Amino acid sequence: MIRILKNIIRGGGEVIFPNICLICGFSLSRSENVICMLCLSSEFEKCSLKPDSEQQMVLPESVLFQYSMWKFDKGGHLQMLLHKLKYDRLTGIGIDTGRMLGSQLMKHSCIMNSSHEVLLIPVPLHEARYKIRGYNQSFLIAAGISEVTGWDIAARYVVQRQNNTKTQTGFDLNRRIKNITDAFRVSEPDKLRDRLCIIVDDVFTTGTTTFELASCIFNECGVKCGIVSIAKA
Repeated sequence: MIRILKNIIRGGGEVIFPNICLICGFSLSRSENVICMLCLSSEFEKCSLKPDSEQQMVLPESVLFQYSMWKFDKGGHLQMLLHKLKYDRLTGIGIDTGRMLGSQLMKHSCIMNSSHEVLLIPVPLHEARYKIRGYNQSFLIAAGISEVTGWDIAARYVVQRQNNTKTQTGFDLNRRIKNITDAFRVSEPDKLRDRLCIIVDDVFTTGTTTFELASCIFNECGVKCGIVSIAKA
């Protein structure tokens, strides 16, 4: 009886407050959170699955590959979604986009040909910022990836942000590097060894944050990391 009542309440709520896609406005299925599969599949400009063809940069020694799913669309739908994920508590955006990213990563030869089990490492938030926001958007993306792939996610205490750095938005490259240097530490190195570690972030811009995190993991554990993100700016 309680389950029936919950379904009735949910059904009534969907009539009054319809569960619709943030982009197209059409109704969502029960498996979709805030973005429909059609929009996820067709709305954004894709990046190549081949890391070397999508970037004009030399990766650090600590980085195996870098892959971003979509090209960042300043002023467009993707920027709106990622802003709402990060600042407006629309956490379902992280799960929905993470699922799509996970399905793309299953086609990535650097990952699928590896002999090591994958461990997803969301870019950590400093504890003070985590308490204010209440969640880590990179963890939500990793959770969506894990849902599709079955890959493990590193516990929050394994890799930590030890400096409460300022946001990198608006900084030039030199200020970004100075701001993020020595920001991370590995508390449990043994949890990362003998794993294919993949750092997960929302947007890859200059790479200073994820490169610093990869460098920290490499120096403390001797492990090289892949880097994946929803968008590349």
